Amino acid sequence: MSQRASLLKLSTQLSNKLAKLNTNDSPELREEINQLLVTFEKNANNQRFKDELYRHKQDFKRITSHYDAIIARNQLLNESFQDDEAEQHYSTTNESAYLDERVRVQNQHSIMDQLLTQVAETRDEMLRQRKVLDGLAGRMEGIILKMPGLNVLLTKIDARHRRQAIVLTTSVIIFEETGGPEVLKYKTDYPVPSISDDEILVKNKYSGINFIEYYFREGVYPISLPHIPGSEASGEVVAVGRNIKDYKVGDKIAYLGFDNFAQFTKVNPTYVHVVNLGGDATDEQLKLYAAVLAQGLTGVVFIKDAYDVQKDDYILVTAAAGGVGLILVQLLSKLKKAHVVAVASSDDKLAKAKDNGAEYLLNSSKLSYDEIADEVLKLTNGNGVQCVFDSIGKDAIDMSIKVAAKKGTIVNYGIASGEIESFEISRLQAKNIKLVKPNLFTYIEEQPVFDHYTKSLFGLIDSKLLNVDISKVYPLKDYKEAAMAMEARKTTGKLVLQIPQ
Repeated sequence: MSQRASLLKLSTQLSNKLAKLNTNDSPELREEINQLLVTFEKNANNQRFKDELYRHKQDFKRITSHYDAIIARNQLLNESFQDDEAEQHYSTTNESAYLDERVRVQNQHSIMDQLLTQVAETRDEMLRQRKVLDGLAGRMEGIILKMPGLNVLLTKIDARHRRQAIVLTTSVIIFEETGGPEVLKYKTDYPVPSISDDEILVKNKYSGINFIEYYFREGVYPISLPHIPGSEASGEVVAVGRNIKDYKVGDKIAYLGFDNFAQFTKVNPTYVHVVNLGGDATDEQLKLYAAVLAQGLTGVVFIKDAYDVQKDDYILVTAAAGGVGLILVQLLSKLKKAHVVAVASSDDKLAKAKDNGAEYLLNSSKLSYDEIADEVLKLTNGNGVQCVFDSIGKDAIDMSIKVAAKKGTIVNYGIASGEIESFEISRLQAKNIKLVKPNLFTYIEEQPVFDHYTKSLFGLIDSKLLNVDISKVYPLKDYKEAAMAMEARKTTGKLVLQIPQ
């Protein structure tokens, strides 16, 4: 594609995007783009100069050929004149013809000089216009890079044919080495991922924050570096691969997958669990689905498959005011009609757990885990609890074993205090305790199972049996702040990232 055609195409794309800019955008930027577009469209008329130059070249060739013939004829006349120089009397007719021919040759010379001058002027003008266009292209690219919210002209991507498009940069959270929050970087110049025939490209709107990002960043779970965190998100499909049949551009989706603390994520629906919300999902729905998908499924799956909770069971939940904790408290008390013992690190957190259905409240900042175990045995008349749902790990394992009832179950799904250290397995034998280390993604690996639990989860939300407590929404660039707050146990409920558009 020629430079002129490419720039015309870019002009059309920018015109479309300009019409979609929010009214709050910079008027100076809008005016500059308008002026550039007007200049660009005027310069595009250089095709006329090219066509005119082509016609001049053809005329020049024709005149040159005719001029050569005239020169040859004139040479013959001169030779004839020299041969007959002795003869003084020419007929009036021949003399007039010779003079006429000489005048015509002179006229042709004059016309040719004018054409050559015009050709030179046209060439100079086209060279000048080319410099203007080159400069304009650079300025337009600079303007695009500064446009708020415009990082890629996705509406012009023909992804089914994998055509090259104008792709600029995307904003992401990324870390290139493991460690504390200080290794997290916010980049605005990360390339937009390209998709294969079997993938879709999602423009993320919201992404849920989970503790698993901490485990990856700290190196507890192995990952390849550099790494973009994020395990659940919602957004809009903006491009689809050639082999994709179930999704189209414009569909709103929620999905469980990685690399979604970013404006754009490529998703393979064969390997990533996706919920197609159609094209009508609202902004609030997208926020809700990004907040609840991973932790909500953790709750509904674990109370059935990790331990099948029965009515009137006594269940202890650690970190009961966290994202998963509050969901478990609600499901256990409202859906399963169990007695919930909530353990949390502050009175405010325990108050929130109580508001969501917890019956018994124990503050881990005021009581040691041994003291908590004693309190649990007292309130259960020494019988203990049928199940412990624990996300603390190392610091809470002894308490969990102590409070577990005969044939009780310990479900450890988190290691906030560190990995559980080795201990004699015979400690479980005395009360026939089961220790379960569940993996949500293994439970829902098969699509029908995922669909079943997703339908159940959304049904609980619609029926008001489950309330998703989104305690705070952070801008993507402030993820480090959110991570530090969560890891310091200063948060309750669910934290969500809002992705820039």
